[in-house]
Amino acid sequence: MLVLRAGAADPQLPHLHPPLSVEERDNTPRPYTYVAPQPPDLPTEAELETVVISNRNYEITKASPKSAGPGRNSPMPQGAVAAHEELDEALFFKSGAGSGLKSRERLVIENCTFTMDFQEGDFSRWDTRRSAICVIGYREVVIRNCVFISKGRKGDPDRKTQSSINLEDCALVEIEDCYFEGMTNWMRGHVTVFYCGPTAIRRCEIAGQRQANNWISGGGIWVGNGIGERKFGTPIHADEPELMIYPSGPLLVEDCWIHDQYGRLNTDAIYIQNAHPFLIRNSRIENWKEDALIDVGFRDSAQGKYQDKPLANHGAVGVVENCEFADGHLKDSVGAGGGVVIRNSVMRNAWIWPYVFDGGSMWIVNNRFLDMEGVVVSGYEKETGGWVPREGMLINGSKVHLYENFIETKGAPPALYVSTPVPESPLVGNIVADRNVYALAQGAPALFADDRAVKRQDATLEDWRTATGNDKDSVLADSADALKSENAVPLPGKIPPLDTKPGLTGPVGPGAGVMKVAQELSAKVAKDQRAYAVEHALPGLPPAGEGTFELEDLEIAKLDGGEWIHPSKDASGGKYRLWQADAAGDAISFRFPFDGAGAYSVKLYLINQTAGGQLALQIDGQEIGQPIAMPTRMAEFPAASLSAGEHTLTLRLEGPADTPKTTFRFDRFDLIP
Repeated sequence: MLVLRAGAADPQLPHLHPPLSVEERDNTPRPYTYVAPQPPDLPTEAELETVVISNRNYEITKASPKSAGPGRNSPMPQGAVAAHEELDEALFFKSGAGSGLKSRERLVIENCTFTMDFQEGDFSRWDTRRSAICVIGYREVVIRNCVFISKGRKGDPDRKTQSSINLEDCALVEIEDCYFEGMTNWMRGHVTVFYCGPTAIRRCEIAGQRQANNWISGGGIWVGNGIGERKFGTPIHADEPELMIYPSGPLLVEDCWIHDQYGRLNTDAIYIQNAHPFLIRNSRIENWKEDALIDVGFRDSAQGKYQDKPLANHGAVGVVENCEFADGHLKDSVGAGGGVVIRNSVMRNAWIWPYVFDGGSMWIVNNRFLDMEGVVVSGYEKETGGWVPREGMLINGSKVHLYENFIETKGAPPALYVSTPVPESPLVGNIVADRNVYALAQGAPALFADDRAVKRQDATLEDWRTATGNDKDSVLADSADALKSENAVPLPGKIPPLDTKPGLTGPVGPGAGVMKVAQELSAKVAKDQRAYAVEHALPGLPPAGEGTFELEDLEIAKLDGGEWIHPSKDASGGKYRLWQADAAGDAISFRFPFDGAGAYSVKLYLINQTAGGQLALQIDGQEIGQPIAMPTRMAEFPAASLSAGEHTLTLRLEGPADTPKTTFRFDRFDLIP
């Protein structure tokens, strides 16, 4: 555990420095010996004041009245708080000592079940009161053999359930043999651990769509520290840095299974932010639809300040090993002088999206990339657009190293290595690749680079070697055994080599006892959800007519924010168009041809819409009716006069419900005479 200590006379944080220009920064990688996180060595009950809660079944509809509220940054209650007596209220614990480092309190919760269906609160705001368990400032927290299911329903606000477990400022954390299911807060939600010390998460399962009724899950595991990026408010103990646990961690995630999420953006399966060192091993992460399988790294972004001095970037080393990833991407971020190592893992149609900058680097070593349908490394979100490194970020030795990997493609990919469209930040120039085996699909061209910055394509392995100096000892072959390595690649931080084969080394998820309880509770929740759906059934879509337009098929005339097309069996045309607006006033416009002439009302259909806000509609620049409040399945606008020919339909966000982004899922619109 690393803790900030302040001097009594003139408190200064050791990680502060005056502003420096790019030329003045020293981004030389610092010596760092990586020590793998180990499970916590918990003291005996006699050493701490221990509270044990066991064998209770909570059906939570109310936030604890004793906890903070109503918003994320509201003042905390004074003194010690322990609320767990009522089976329909959220559990809330706050230390009387004022911090986890000073506390002598220990909490053990075991063999319990929690169903969450909050019926009160401001669901547009982040609020820790809407977590099944919220603990702040305890010395130790142990949660084991528990089942958590959120009764998220279609049409529910994104933030109706904050999380299953929310822990803050706790000196030691252990979560093991737990099962999680259903919709939580879209910001990476079932397990959130902030500003905490050594943390172990073992043998857990987070299921997005385990049952058909659980149509959406809002994220998996989020472990982090808000210094720098300030993603979750003012840092805890910002005025008392000697009490701050910083950085968070070390962190161990092992033997976990996280799968089948159908949520929205900012819902990573595992998100590790400003915690180090960390180790993710023997875990399966798959089918995570709208954000990363993992987003790991150490990203103090120098956005925060302390005593008017900027916070510096800090580099650290984390390891991902013997895992299996499928159908998604690994979005890995590394800052000043740090490193992330991904080794001995299997990627099934899962690609790497690196944020490497200011001397940070990635090592991708001895992995198996199987059934690849697109790129292996890309600076693009979803391979086509999105966040790219800004000017000056890919400098000072930042590299993406790929060694001794077996890469197999199913078809002809556009490229295995794709750069960014930003001339100042070409990604291909930061790739170091060698001793790899490329098993390209039969007849597929060997496209090894599509450097959008300089408009270059290398059609063969030899072209790629000549242009970049990469893969001098790599081969084209069908077998992973085609290239034998005599010397293991030295890794940063004196990380020892592994003698295991790529892939899992043991079972993942909770044991049979917990899963039996989880299946029984999940079946009960599913039955309740089906009954609720029948009682609150939405009308089905009417048959398509001459005035029906599938929004995913129309040409975009104007776009603010981002958009993607997603398949869905529930959409009228089998697909829908997702639009992500950044701020009020953002708009998306579509061109559509229409041969009819006359007055037509407009019915706009959305699918799985959860975000709020007001949505306005224009046709050919004319405002049609008043903005419609979201979320809704169908928004009906009054009549507009149309002539035969091409028209433009514009949808505009008025008053966002979410910051910084608001997401809409457009299905189709109908013109009704």
